[in-house]
Amino acid sequence: MRKRETKYRATEGGAAARRGQKQRRIASGVNALALARQRDARKLYDLELFSEAPNKRVHATAAKVVVLSDIQMPFEDPAALEQSLRVVDSVQPDLVVLDGDIVDCYAESSFLKDPRKAAESTKQGHRRARALMERLAHVPQKIWMGGNHEQRWQRVVWRQFELNGGPGPVAANLLELVKSRTGYDLDLLDEAGSFERIFDMPAHGFKYYPYSHRLYLAEGNLVVTHGKYVSRHSAYAAKRTFEWLGKSCIVGHTHRQGTYRITMDGREHGAWENGCLCQLEPEYDDAPNWQQGFSVVRIDGPEFHVVQVPIIRRRGEPVAVYGGLTAGAA
Repeated sequence: MRKRETKYRATEGGAAARRGQKQRRIASGVNALALARQRDARKLYDLELFSEAPNKRVHATAAKVVVLSDIQMPFEDPAALEQSLRVVDSVQPDLVVLDGDIVDCYAESSFLKDPRKAAESTKQGHRRARALMERLAHVPQKIWMGGNHEQRWQRVVWRQFELNGGPGPVAANLLELVKSRTGYDLDLLDEAGSFERIFDMPAHGFKYYPYSHRLYLAEGNLVVTHGKYVSRHSAYAAKRTFEWLGKSCIVGHTHRQGTYRITMDGREHGAWENGCLCQLEPEYDDAPNWQQGFSVVRIDGPEFHVVQVPIIRRRGEPVAVYGGLTAGAA
């Protein structure tokens, strides 16, 4: 009897174990299917976002251009940003391009975030972006190209409209902030127009173009865009962007500096990763492979020359190096 009971229990235990394994396999399969659907949805989204369209092409004419990107206010590095602005003052460009991720849009992020920072980050990002635009008031032409961080705003607003039939709490808080500071009533479904008005860009001489738009300089031979590729190695994302666009380009997004050069049919082309001006120790990574810097472009008709300006540390302080000279201690 004991042998039968023991055998029964062993059999019962084995069956339970097998049922548990089956349930885990089913759960794993469901999770894998959900992840696959998310990846497919993301691919479709990216295909639509970065699809070729004439209205995404922006053209500008200038002889001297400074390109700044990935400042991520209010998580910028103030000393590094000040170094870049000193070079702007020295170069006296015809055009400044803010090439995406200028504000972090922390409150609108889908990633896990500190709720204590969210509301204050919106106010601080708004205030500091306005201060930056005021600091650039002397530049004749000013363009703000959206990046994936600016696009957080659009995704959150549209999602909240979908769920609530109107602006949810994040959008409502920002609406109130913008109304109090600018007097504007925003059409939140107007992606470019609402973001321009959030930061009062027209009053500061800035024109805003949403993420995935491309700015053409040097009679169309050089493209400035925030970019969509990321690689662990410098210049690899720039290379992929060149292969995507088929033109020389300057991209942000990676927070790295790097140069890719290629000669095709006797003509030289290049692709440059622009570096960043944000803090180098974000809350989600204490040692990222990032480099601070920006680019200065000189243009003569269809020809151009890109100079990357690295920001190095001198006695612990950031210093911009341009033309072999430094912009001075911060």
